[in-house]
Amino acid sequence: MPADLSVVGVKLPSPLVAPCPATVIVTVTNIGTDPADPGDFDVTIEISGVGDTPASRFETIVVNPEDQRLGPGRTIDVTVRVKFPCASPVTLRATADLRGQIANNLRSAPTQTFTALTPKLTPWLTVSVRVGIRDAAGHIMMDPDAVCPGKPLVAMVTIENQGCTVSQPSTTRVTLEDVSAVPPGILTAQSYLTPALLPGQSDVQWLSFATPAPSASPSILGVRVNGDAKMDNPDQCDRASLNAWIARPVSAGGPPRLALTVGGAGVIRPGEVPALSWSVRNECTDIGAADVRILFGTPATELYRTQVSMPLQSLIEEQLAPARITIPPAIATTFWTVGLKSLELEVTGLIGSVGPYRLSVPLNVIPEAVDDTWWTWAAPPSTPAAPSWKSSYAITGSFVNRGLAAMTVTALSALEHPTDVVGTAQDATAPPLTGVFAAPVAPGGTVAARFPRFQGWTWLSRGTFVEVGPRSRTFSYVATVSVVDGFGNVYTSIVSAATTTTVTVAFTKTVLHGFAIGLLAAGLAMLATAAIVATGGGYAWIAAVMCAAFAMAMIITATFLLYDAYDPPIPDFRRASAALPDPRAWKIPVADDERLHALGTLGMLVPRFASAYIGARQGKARAWAAFLDTDGTAHLEHRGRTRDALDMLQRLVPATIAAADEAQETWAQLIAEVRSVPSAEQLRDATRRFATELGLTDLEQALVAERLAAIDDRAVAQAFEQSGVTALSATATLVRGIHEAIAGDFARYEYLR
Repeated sequence: MPADLSVVGVKLPSPLVAPCPATVIVTVTNIGTDPADPGDFDVTIEISGVGDTPASRFETIVVNPEDQRLGPGRTIDVTVRVKFPCASPVTLRATADLRGQIANNLRSAPTQTFTALTPKLTPWLTVSVRVGIRDAAGHIMMDPDAVCPGKPLVAMVTIENQGCTVSQPSTTRVTLEDVSAVPPGILTAQSYLTPALLPGQSDVQWLSFATPAPSASPSILGVRVNGDAKMDNPDQCDRASLNAWIARPVSAGGPPRLALTVGGAGVIRPGEVPALSWSVRNECTDIGAADVRILFGTPATELYRTQVSMPLQSLIEEQLAPARITIPPAIATTFWTVGLKSLELEVTGLIGSVGPYRLSVPLNVIPEAVDDTWWTWAAPPSTPAAPSWKSSYAITGSFVNRGLAAMTVTALSALEHPTDVVGTAQDATAPPLTGVFAAPVAPGGTVAARFPRFQGWTWLSRGTFVEVGPRSRTFSYVATVSVVDGFGNVYTSIVSAATTTTVTVAFTKTVLHGFAIGLLAAGLAMLATAAIVATGGGYAWIAAVMCAAFAMAMIITATFLLYDAYDPPIPDFRRASAALPDPRAWKIPVADDERLHALGTLGMLVPRFASAYIGARQGKARAWAAFLDTDGTAHLEHRGRTRDALDMLQRLVPATIAAADEAQETWAQLIAEVRSVPSAEQLRDATRRFATELGLTDLEQALVAERLAAIDDRAVAQAFEQSGVTALSATATLVRGIHEAIAGDFARYEYLR
């Protein structure tokens, strides 16, 4: 069977008074057969007036486990605090477990109702008080932490009728008391008449009390308010609400306390406007309206200014973003020069010239933290635009102004160091091209600089053209920058990170050098063979002269190839053309013996190949010069001659290869007759005879003599050993390679297209 919680009795207070809080006792009995299920349940009282006025609801939650599990026939009394509304008559209804929280509650008679209750309607006055202090200008600071001796204390007394009927006029008494005295004593008192107040109406009165002078001031002052002091409203719900009390310590006074804070721990960089915050805590000084300024320097320059009211016992504070601070141009240099400065907060009362009060705080201007990120190198050029030996190039970098002020570059250089050299013996300091020092660089801006460089290390010996140095070298560069900012702060020796550039002997030069060495070796081998064969006379002499012809042509060609490998190409502005080898004027003998036909043809082809190559080389230089001079006629003429010479080379290649192949058998027979290689001096003597026999010009003889002068016996023997037997096949390979290299190189130049 279920439990059945029922309200069996309600005890009302007597008399019933509205709106005073009251206690109603509700008796609840379990009239069921089982104990109530355990759990919280409510006992609720609803009070409603006539009409559609919403009922007021008050409840108590039964939380005692023994009372919750109410056994059959057991009774409990539950107290409920209520307030009767400002209405009469009213209905009161008491209910057990109104929310239905007990699962096994049958709820057959959970409620008792009382109708036509007529509570007595009464006024209910409540009192509250706030205090403030008034300065000489009449400004009142409410709710101060302390009061000031000798300054008027203001009490704001509020009396409100929270009852149901109009109150009777009543007397309110307010006293100023010395709380620190033993026993506390009344210093002064004031009374006034509070008018009749309708329900919900308030009366506010402001009272001013003179406080003792500082010399006689107590340490604590209190204000006590007694409402309805003469019991004009005896039916008050609670007379305790007619009393109010507040106490405040008495301040010791003293001048206002100023504070000025510079953001970032008081440290700024040149060009940086500081964030500032200031405050003034005024204890008991009559300042009133005040002029607040932040100043710098001597004479003082105003950076910020405002006007505020500073009542007694007030804290006035403000945070100033950098945008609110003004640094006049006239003091910018002084303000932002690196060093320790000071800022001053000045507070001056506008009435009666109170103050000024001042506070100085340090301002530390520190230099920019410059590092290697203030200089950036451009990426070094890579193939095919990488720098070449004996060709001008430039490394490029930029000064990056990472500071807050404009900066001007005052000194700049790049230290060049070849990475293949230990130590600093070959280091060089490279100045930039002009222009980098022209104008200040704005914050965040950059200015680029180019450092022109030229590398011409010795990779070939001048006389012998032997390879004595590296074909490629890597150079590192470190920039050193000095700048001055717009305020005269100097930053010296900003050192960059290193960048590297690899300079390489042009591929064409190394190829030409290889061809030249091959030609020279083959030419020496042929010349040595010719010198030995010539001693046989007759048929042998004719063969020797033929061999000597293309041997000297190869040596002449090799010489010019070596020139090109050693020096960079340059335009030739000479008006008169330089003399060229003229193989058609050579007196190459014609042999009746069929065996010498191919050898004689080769003796005519190779000199022509040499002449065509030298003509292409000189024509290129002249075409370049005409191109630079914008001499269209000369440009077309020399470009045409260059192309003709290249065409001649192309035509000569297959003919030379064919002649070399056909002459190979005869050449083998001539080589077989060589028993010993001539000395270098013997070779030079034989060559002079061959040159006379062939009718070489002085220029042609000088070119051959130049090469022979640079060789010794060992060089002759080595050339013959390496190239003697293969001289003709080597010649065929070399002429093809020379043509392809020259044609490919010339195709890159705009002025030859």
